[in-house]
Amino acid sequence: MSKKYEIEVAQIQTKIEEIQKSIRIVTNPAELEALEKEIQMLVNELGSALLGQKLQESVDSETVSEAEKALIADHPQRFKREKKIKK
Repeated sequence: MSKKYEIEVAQIQTKIEEIQKSIRIVTNPAELEALEKEIQMLVNELGSALLGQKLQESVDSETVSEAEKALIADHPQRFKREKKIKK
């Protein structure tokens, strides 16, 4: 697994926990909107980082490698859009 995504996920989770634990009094619509934007941004970042992490795990997995090998073995011919290569 990629350490990059692991670190990124942990950093974002820490920021979310800080917001959750902090006492933040919202007294007007502008403050509420700012808080909402901050939370939405962090949640979106977390989702993107988690998705990247899972995709990287999938790409790195033996299962995908085996699936790729099986696909290549099951389809030894070139696709129509590719030029045929003489062996």
